[in-house]
Amino acid sequence: MTEAEIKAHVTPDIHEIHIVGGLHNKWRFDDYLDVIRWVKQAKPDLQVKAYTAVEIDFFCRLTKQPAEWVLARLREAGLDALPGGGAEVFSERVRREIFHQKIGAKRWIEIHEIAHRMGIRSNCTLLYGHIETRAERVQHMILLRELEQRAPGFFAFIPLAFQPGVTGLVRRQASAIEDLKTIAISRLVFDNVPHVKSYWVMLGQDTAAAAINFGATDLDGTIGVEKIAHAALAQEPGGHGRGLDGPLDPRGGQDRDPA
Repeated sequence: MTEAEIKAHVTPDIHEIHIVGGLHNKWRFDDYLDVIRWVKQAKPDLQVKAYTAVEIDFFCRLTKQPAEWVLARLREAGLDALPGGGAEVFSERVRREIFHQKIGAKRWIEIHEIAHRMGIRSNCTLLYGHIETRAERVQHMILLRELEQRAPGFFAFIPLAFQPGVTGLVRRQASAIEDLKTIAISRLVFDNVPHVKSYWVMLGQDTAAAAINFGATDLDGTIGVEKIAHAALAQEPGGHGRGLDGPLDPRGGQDRDPA
């Protein structure tokens, strides 16, 4: 997006903006810094949650600098917090099989621990409902809980239901019962993380609403336009300009990853 397109997303009624991009083959690190700077120029008091650990690791390789240096430059540009994306599931077996090009558990945890120790808070996530076992899900949660014990800083845990789309990994999405069990178990495991989010775009509105009675404390969220889950053929209407309260003004819509 251009500078003008980015600034157009900074509307008067929002108080946080979530920025994720990708590993661009031509961009410099300064280009990523500029995105944050432009947002802060448009609204200096806006909370900026930007760039997953996958992207932070990429910036380290791009600049040949350690994560502490990269995070310090991002904070100088206006970064307030990190999203929790890119964690997937902390299983080396699963990583090798379906997302070997991404960073693994060790590096994701390392980056978030460094950020927390620098005073940069973050979210954490789990992608479930594909080829992982239930034991791997629980181990993922335990590793996150241990990180929070060593270096507190998580806002919330966000379980993300895998959208099978046309991947062929599984025949169908995890059932509503499986979704609610995952949220309930995560609430029991995370005695040190204040919130568990129920993301209705991936769970469906009915299941997400029920999850409030199974340990979720945050129904995320009001969305104008959502493209990430819908690229994987999510069926909820968030990709068509609708939110929980019905049609939304597309001029105010944000492309959002919940993490």
